Amino acid sequence: EFYMKQHQLKYEFDNDFSNKQKRGLVIKQSIKPGKKVKINDETVKVTISKGPKIKVPDFKGMSMTEVTEWAIKNKVKLEFSDKYDDSIKENNVISVNFEKGKVIEQGTVLKVVLSRGKLTMPKFKSFNEFREWAEKYEIKYEEKHEFNDDIAIGEVISFSYKKGDTIKNGDTIVVKISDGKKKEVPNLKGLTKSEAISRLEKADLKYNFVYSSSNDVEKD
Repeated sequence: EFYMKQHQLKYEFDNDFSNKQKRGLVIKQSIKPGKKVKINDETVKVTISKGPKIKVPDFKGMSMTEVTEWAIKNKVKLEFSDKYDDSIKENNVISVNFEKGKVIEQGTVLKVVLSRGKLTMPKFKSFNEFREWAEKYEIKYEEKHEFNDDIAIGEVISFSYKKGDTIKNGDTIVVKISDGKKKEVPNLKGLTKSEAISRLEKADLKYNFVYSSSNDVEKD
């Protein structure tokens, strides 16, 4: 490029795979060496080597060590991440961002997801602690609410998995949450506002009042 700029030659580059020339070196040129050309006349088309074609193997089930050795040999880059998977052995590949048989070049970044092995159900102190854990590991869960005389409102009654159970891929954990004790709503029709308040507070219920016109019921 420096030479052609220095001698005011028109040029353009393209890239191609080559088993003979190293990545970054010239494979061929459109105008043969030694030919005389006018300044800014013909365009010199120069083809640069991308190195040899690299076919992506089947990485699934390979270990992190095997993937790393392959990457070093083929001069590709790696980015690792991990997630729990009950079907793939710990530190073995779950997925890669290129399918088997795909042709890539040197310097390509392979994003490899490794298995952390099976995920087991821990013990939780609160629903918030469980929710943070489930969202962190992308575990599906479903909330169900029911009355309970012994568990305070908002607290967990039970999980559909016990401590130590394996959480399989795609499983949904059902969480039963307490709505507290059942409370019976008293009949307030015909009572005064103060009488209604007294009964509602005795029943431990929250309340608010709205006003409406009526020809049959006295004010308040």
